Amino acid sequence: MDDKMAENSREYDPLYIAFIWHFNGDRDYFECHEVLEELWLQENHDLLYQGLLPDCRRLVPFTGMETPAGR
Repeated sequence: MDDKMAENSREYDPLYIAFIWHFNGDRDYFECHEVLEELWLQENHDLLYQGLLPDCRRLVPFTGMETPAGR
């Protein structure tokens, strides 16, 4: 990695990486929602994450997965 790339790179929160993995990698939208909710709480209710939360939840039925009761 050259110096310019190093200057522009940033470290991402592990919860954000987990969110991206669950959304794009294994498409486990329920777990995606759980991870994103934890990140949202950690980041003081950031509006970006708040906007993404309902989308993750809405995608759960399309995976054929059931939402665990009481969660």
